[in-house]
Amino acid sequence: MIKIDFEYQAKQINNWYDNETFLNHRSLAELCQIFDYCFFSTNQFMETFSFLRKKYKISELLLLSQHAKINYFENSDSAFEILEFLSIILNNRIISDAAKFLQRQKSQTNQNLILNYQKKPENLDLFYGILLKAANEKDFESIRLMSELGFFKLEGKNGKNLIQYTIENQNIDALKYICSCPNVNINEIYIDKFTAIQYACFIDKFDVVKLLCNLPTIDINMKYANGMTILHFATENENIDILGSICSAPNIDLNLQDDYGRTALHYSIENQNVKASIYLSNFSNIDINAKDNYGRTALHYSIDHDCSKIFKSILYNPNIDINIVDHSKMAPIHLAALHNNEKFIKILCASPNIIVNSKDSGGENTSSLCSSE
Repeated sequence: MIKIDFEYQAKQINNWYDNETFLNHRSLAELCQIFDYCFFSTNQFMETFSFLRKKYKISELLLLSQHAKINYFENSDSAFEILEFLSIILNNRIISDAAKFLQRQKSQTNQNLILNYQKKPENLDLFYGILLKAANEKDFESIRLMSELGFFKLEGKNGKNLIQYTIENQNIDALKYICSCPNVNINEIYIDKFTAIQYACFIDKFDVVKLLCNLPTIDINMKYANGMTILHFATENENIDILGSICSAPNIDLNLQDDYGRTALHYSIENQNVKASIYLSNFSNIDINAKDNYGRTALHYSIDHDCSKIFKSILYNPNIDINIVDHSKMAPIHLAALHNNEKFIKILCASPNIIVNSKDSGGENTSSLCSSE
């Protein structure tokens, strides 16, 4: 008979903890001896025993669990998760009740800390610590209490508040709980003159932007100063992932215009953000011919700002109107001629749909505009 090296088998735990075939081919006694040398992670323990509960009775599972050891608990939540899991596989409600009681005690401890300290700027760092602790412990009740007592608008001595801290440090779990509080309107101005998503864009916090974009309560098309939307603001940022996250948000309107009639595409060209402009111009539902208050389109803007990469990208859009005119009846080719931009003129003239001899409101055509320059 071949003798099993139980210690060696235990060291190979990463290869078999979720392998139902391996577990089924070992006897109860063999598994007990392997487990004696094992140190499970919480995930490994739950994966292994999820398979074993299909094969063994509760009394046998209890025996196996007595031989299993967990190397470490990632946090208190993982310990409670194991207790809940044991209560299920061992069909023991008392374990679950005890775990829930201990969780409530943790919540009560956090709430006592919140109530014991005055809501003063000098205590903000302390409240931030309580917020992170409560989020780590999944203690929503304590976070809701902080919200009800107005802690999220409390500014510290440095002028920052708790929401600002969570955004700057990308404390995603804490921010999720904050956004879940009934009396938190995530579209409000919480940070200087910024909403949470504006501030996250401004300081380049992609994970926060991604979270906020997918909240059902976010007004992704909300208008800010000068009628600008978060999409306009995002085109000021070189991080294309942030722009992509906003463009992927449910209900996003890519064509909203600010008080000057500029879409986000107009604005990205004005800021000479090549990546953002090309990215936006490739959307099938972008209004490539949208006009600002002066009747100028993205194509006009690309010529005005001498952005050849953006200019070419816009021309590739199948919906482009190459002869569209502004309020001065100036078509893109007129503008290229006015700037004496031979490269743009050649590209435009190569288009089969171009009207070369059209005149602007002053009666000037392409040739006369070139000669006047």
